[in-house]
Amino acid sequence: MAPWHENPWLRFLAYLLSVVLLFQVLVWIASAGDDALRLFVKPNPGDVFGTSEFSLVEAAQSLVLAACALVMGWHSRSDKEVRSLGIVLALGLLIMLIREQDYHLDRWLSWEWLALVAAGATAMVVRRNHAAIRRQARGFAKSAGFGLFFAGLTIAVGFSRVFGQKALCIALMDAESYRIVKLAAEEMTELLGYCLILAGCIEFGIWARGGLDRLRHTDDGQRQTGNPS
Repeated sequence: MAPWHENPWLRFLAYLLSVVLLFQVLVWIASAGDDALRLFVKPNPGDVFGTSEFSLVEAAQSLVLAACALVMGWHSRSDKEVRSLGIVLALGLLIMLIREQDYHLDRWLSWEWLALVAAGATAMVVRRNHAAIRRQARGFAKSAGFGLFFAGLTIAVGFSRVFGQKALCIALMDAESYRIVKLAAEEMTELLGYCLILAGCIEFGIWARGGLDRLRHTDDGQRQTGNPS
Protein backbone atom coordinates (compact mmCIF):
# COMPACT_ATOMS: atom_id res chain seq x y z
CA MET A 1 0.00 0.00 0.00
CA ALA A 2 1.33 3.43 -0.95
CA PRO A 3 2.22 5.83 1.88
CA TRP A 4 -0.48 8.34 2.78
CA HIS A 5 1.38 11.22 1.13
CA GLU A 6 1.39 9.29 -2.17
CA ASN A 7 -2.27 8.29 -1.98
CA PRO A 8 -4.65 11.22 -2.57
CA TRP A 9 -7.72 9.06 -1.99
CA LEU A 10 -6.48 8.19 1.49
CA ARG A 11 -5.63 11.81 2.29
CA PHE A 12 -8.95 13.21 1.12
CA LEU A 13 -10.85 10.52 3.00
CA ALA A 14 -8.91 11.52 6.12
CA TYR A 15 -9.86 15.17 5.56
CA LEU A 16 -13.52 14.22 5.15
CA LEU A 17 -13.64 12.06 8.28
CA SER A 18 -11.78 14.67 10.34
CA VAL A 19 -14.21 17.44 9.39
CA VAL A 20 -17.26 15.24 10.00
CA LEU A 21 -15.91 14.13 13.38
CA LEU A 22 -15.15 17.72 14.44
CA PHE A 23 -18.63 18.96 13.59
CA GLN A 24 -20.30 15.90 15.07
CA VAL A 25 -18.54 16.57 18.37
CA LEU A 26 -19.78 20.18 18.26
CA VAL A 27 -23.33 18.93 17.58
CA TRP A 28 -23.09 16.51 20.53
CA ILE A 29 -22.00 19.36 22.79
CA ALA A 30 -24.74 21.67 21.48
CA SER A 31 -27.39 18.97 22.03
CA ALA A 32 -26.81 19.29 25.79
CA GLY A 33 -28.87 22.48 25.56
CA ASP A 34 -28.60 25.73 27.49
CA ASP A 35 -26.22 27.15 24.83
CA ALA A 36 -23.53 24.58 25.66
CA LEU A 37 -21.36 25.95 22.83
CA ARG A 38 -21.57 29.44 24.36
CA LEU A 39 -22.59 30.99 21.06
CA PHE A 40 -24.69 33.69 22.74
CA VAL A 41 -22.77 35.16 25.67
CA LYS A 42 -23.49 38.59 27.15
CA PRO A 43 -20.23 39.84 28.73
CA ASN A 44 -21.92 42.98 30.04
CA PRO A 45 -25.30 43.24 31.81
CA GLY A 46 -26.53 45.80 29.30
CA ASP A 47 -25.47 43.78 26.25
CA VAL A 48 -28.49 43.13 24.05
CA PHE A 49 -27.01 41.32 21.06
CA GLY A 50 -24.52 39.03 22.78
CA THR A 51 -21.35 37.63 21.25
CA SER A 52 -19.92 34.30 20.14
CA GLU A 53 -16.32 35.31 20.84
CA PHE A 54 -16.17 33.06 23.93
CA SER A 55 -17.66 30.02 22.19
CA LEU A 56 -16.05 26.65 21.52
CA VAL A 57 -16.60 27.27 17.81
CA GLU A 58 -14.53 30.47 17.92
CA ALA A 59 -11.81 28.64 19.87
CA ALA A 60 -11.78 25.91 17.22
CA GLN A 61 -11.53 28.56 14.50
CA SER A 62 -8.49 30.10 16.16
CA LEU A 63 -6.79 26.73 16.61
CA VAL A 64 -7.39 25.72 12.99
CA LEU A 65 -6.19 29.10 11.68
CA ALA A 66 -3.08 28.93 13.86
CA ALA A 67 -2.42 25.43 12.49
CA CYS A 68 -2.81 26.77 8.93
CA ALA A 69 -0.27 29.53 9.50
CA LEU A 70 2.18 27.17 11.23
CA VAL A 71 1.91 24.49 8.53
CA MET A 72 2.40 27.02 5.74
CA GLY A 73 5.27 28.66 7.61
CA TRP A 74 6.94 25.29 8.09
CA HIS A 75 6.63 24.53 4.37
CA SER A 76 8.10 27.91 3.46
CA ARG A 77 11.09 27.16 5.66
CA SER A 78 11.72 23.56 4.61
CA ASP A 79 10.88 23.73 0.88
CA LYS A 80 13.10 26.31 -0.79
CA GLU A 81 11.44 25.97 -4.18
CA VAL A 82 8.16 27.38 -2.82
CA ARG A 83 9.52 29.57 -0.03
CA SER A 84 8.34 32.93 -1.40
CA LEU A 85 4.75 31.83 -1.99
CA GLY A 86 4.69 29.95 1.30
CA ILE A 87 5.76 33.03 3.24
CA VAL A 88 3.09 35.18 1.57
CA LEU A 89 0.35 32.64 2.28
CA ALA A 90 1.57 32.15 5.87
CA LEU A 91 1.47 35.91 6.48
CA GLY A 92 -1.98 36.14 4.92
CA LEU A 93 -3.21 33.43 7.26
CA LEU A 94 -1.58 35.24 10.16
CA ILE A 95 -3.57 38.37 9.27
CA MET A 96 -6.76 36.29 9.28
CA LEU A 97 -5.82 34.89 12.70
CA ILE A 98 -5.20 38.40 14.06
CA ARG A 99 -8.58 39.52 12.69
CA GLU A 100 -10.21 36.53 14.38
CA GLN A 101 -8.90 37.78 17.74
CA ASP A 102 -10.16 41.35 17.32
CA TYR A 103 -12.60 41.20 20.23
CA HIS A 104 -9.88 40.17 22.70
CA LEU A 105 -7.00 42.21 21.22
CA ASP A 106 -9.02 45.42 21.32
CA ARG A 107 -8.91 45.29 25.11
CA TRP A 108 -5.19 46.15 25.01
CA LEU A 109 -4.48 47.55 21.55
CA SER A 110 -6.17 47.85 18.20
CA TRP A 111 -5.90 44.63 16.21
CA GLU A 112 -5.52 46.71 13.05
CA TRP A 113 -1.97 47.73 14.08
CA LEU A 114 -0.83 44.10 14.31
CA ALA A 115 -2.54 43.32 11.02
CA LEU A 116 -0.81 46.30 9.38
CA VAL A 117 2.59 45.01 10.53
CA ALA A 118 1.88 41.62 8.99
CA ALA A 119 0.49 43.27 5.85
CA GLY A 120 3.63 45.41 5.55
CA ALA A 121 5.83 42.32 5.83
CA THR A 122 3.71 40.65 3.14
CA ALA A 123 4.11 43.64 0.82
CA MET A 124 7.90 43.57 1.29
CA VAL A 125 8.10 39.87 0.44
CA VAL A 126 5.93 40.36 -2.65
CA ARG A 127 8.00 43.34 -3.80
CA ARG A 128 11.29 41.47 -3.50
CA ASN A 129 10.15 38.11 -4.88
CA HIS A 130 7.25 38.91 -7.22
CA ALA A 131 8.65 36.89 -10.14
CA ALA A 132 9.20 33.78 -8.02
CA ILE A 133 5.77 34.16 -6.40
CA ARG A 134 4.06 34.33 -9.81
CA ARG A 135 5.90 31.22 -10.99
CA GLN A 136 5.14 29.27 -7.82
CA ALA A 137 1.50 30.42 -7.78
CA ARG A 138 1.00 29.18 -11.35
CA GLY A 139 2.22 25.75 -10.30
CA PHE A 140 0.13 25.66 -7.13
CA ALA A 141 -3.00 26.74 -9.05
CA LYS A 142 -2.82 23.46 -10.99
CA SER A 143 -2.84 21.31 -7.84
CA ALA A 144 -5.67 19.82 -5.80
CA GLY A 145 -4.45 21.74 -2.78
CA PHE A 146 -5.28 25.05 -4.47
CA GLY A 147 -8.86 23.89 -4.98
CA LEU A 148 -9.21 23.09 -1.28
CA PHE A 149 -7.49 26.32 -0.23
CA PHE A 150 -9.59 28.52 -2.51
CA ALA A 151 -12.85 26.75 -1.63
CA GLY A 152 -12.10 27.19 2.07
CA LEU A 153 -11.29 30.87 1.57
CA THR A 154 -14.52 31.38 -0.37
CA ILE A 155 -16.60 29.74 2.37
CA ALA A 156 -14.84 31.46 5.30
CA VAL A 157 -14.64 34.97 3.86
CA GLY A 158 -17.64 35.08 1.53
CA PHE A 159 -20.32 32.44 1.95
CA SER A 160 -20.37 32.42 5.76
CA ARG A 161 -21.10 36.16 5.79
CA VAL A 162 -23.94 35.79 3.27
CA PHE A 163 -25.39 32.70 4.94
CA GLY A 164 -25.36 34.40 8.33
CA GLN A 165 -27.12 37.57 7.25
CA LYS A 166 -29.69 38.96 9.66
CA ALA A 167 -32.39 39.24 6.98
CA LEU A 168 -32.18 35.54 6.09
CA CYS A 169 -32.24 34.39 9.71
CA ILE A 170 -35.24 36.56 10.58
CA ALA A 171 -37.07 35.27 7.51
CA LEU A 172 -36.48 31.67 8.67
CA MET A 173 -37.00 32.27 12.39
CA ASP A 174 -38.37 35.36 14.09
CA ALA A 175 -37.06 38.71 15.30
CA GLU A 176 -36.69 37.54 18.91
CA SER A 177 -34.78 34.26 18.55
CA TYR A 178 -32.89 34.76 15.29
CA ARG A 179 -29.64 35.93 16.90
CA ILE A 180 -28.30 32.60 18.11
CA VAL A 181 -29.28 30.95 14.80
CA LYS A 182 -27.40 33.65 12.92
CA LEU A 183 -24.30 33.17 15.06
CA ALA A 184 -24.41 29.39 14.76
CA ALA A 185 -24.86 29.48 10.97
CA GLU A 186 -22.11 32.03 10.41
CA GLU A 187 -19.52 30.66 12.83
CA MET A 188 -19.98 26.98 11.98
CA THR A 189 -19.77 27.72 8.24
CA GLU A 190 -16.67 29.83 8.82
CA LEU A 191 -15.08 26.96 10.75
CA LEU A 192 -15.76 24.64 7.80
CA GLY A 193 -13.93 27.07 5.53
CA TYR A 194 -10.91 27.16 7.83
CA CYS A 195 -10.83 23.35 7.89
CA LEU A 196 -10.68 23.26 4.09
CA ILE A 197 -7.91 25.87 4.13
CA LEU A 198 -5.93 23.67 6.53
CA ALA A 199 -6.35 20.72 4.18
CA GLY A 200 -5.14 22.98 1.36
CA CYS A 201 -2.07 23.94 3.41
CA ILE A 202 -1.22 20.27 3.94
CA GLU A 203 -1.67 19.61 0.23
CA PHE A 204 0.54 22.62 -0.54
CA GLY A 205 3.44 20.86 1.17
CA ILE A 206 2.76 17.58 -0.64
CA TRP A 207 2.58 19.43 -3.97
CA ALA A 208 5.83 21.25 -3.16
CA ARG A 209 7.64 18.02 -2.34
CA GLY A 210 6.35 16.46 -5.56
CA GLY A 211 7.71 19.40 -7.53
CA LEU A 212 11.08 19.04 -5.83
CA ASP A 213 11.12 15.31 -6.57
CA ARG A 214 10.38 15.96 -10.25
CA LEU A 215 13.16 18.54 -10.32
CA ARG A 216 15.60 16.08 -8.79
CA HIS A 217 14.59 13.37 -11.28
CA THR A 218 15.11 15.81 -14.15
CA ASP A 219 18.54 16.78 -12.83
CA ASP A 220 19.49 13.12 -12.39
CA GLY A 221 18.38 12.35 -15.94
CA GLN A 222 20.44 15.22 -17.31
CA ARG A 223 23.51 14.00 -15.43
CA GLN A 224 23.05 10.47 -16.77
CA THR A 225 22.61 11.78 -20.30
CA GLY A 226 25.70 13.91 -19.99
CA ASN A 227 27.76 11.08 -18.52
CA PRO A 228 26.94 7.87 -20.42
CA SER A 229 28.54 4.69 -19.08
